[in-house]
Amino acid sequence: MNKHEFFQNKNVFTIFCIFLFINASLGAQISMPERGLVSSKPGETWEEGFHESLKHLVNRFWLDNLASMHNHKHLFNMDISGGMPAVIIKMLVSSEPGKINLLPALPSEWSSGKIEGVLCRGQIEITNLEWNNKSISVSMVSEKDQTIELNAFDKSKNVELSAGKEKTLTF
Repeated sequence: MNKHEFFQNKNVFTIFCIFLFINASLGAQISMPERGLVSSKPGETWEEGFHESLKHLVNRFWLDNLASMHNHKHLFNMDISGGMPAVIIKMLVSSEPGKINLLPALPSEWSSGKIEGVLCRGQIEITNLEWNNKSISVSMVSEKDQTIELNAFDKSKNVELSAGKEKTLTF
């Protein structure tokens, strides 16, 4: 993803803003994406930076049952209740009409995993997304006939989806 795509992708940009806010509040040094890296530590990729920011949010503002707190686990906060799941989903799938990016901000700690039921823009549901160090498998279904651009890491495929028919692809 080049710097223009980075800032135009509202999903990644939202996570980036959270990342900047948390790391700046912790006094971290941050390299900007125009220089090719967003990081709070030397040698850390921007994906790892997002993961560090997520860990900070999770450890300070969410309980084990996913209830969100205000003031470091002291007061229930309804406003951000869906925040952590939303950030995690956006790290795994970002979408805009006609385009889906798989694992756009995958931390190295998540070398394998699975998520189901991600709703994407353009009336598409990712019914299953599984990954490991060697491959990515995605199953999706669209509510309408359409062709989309599906991206995973440095690979891109144009995919034709038929309404109501599940399609599975492997990268």
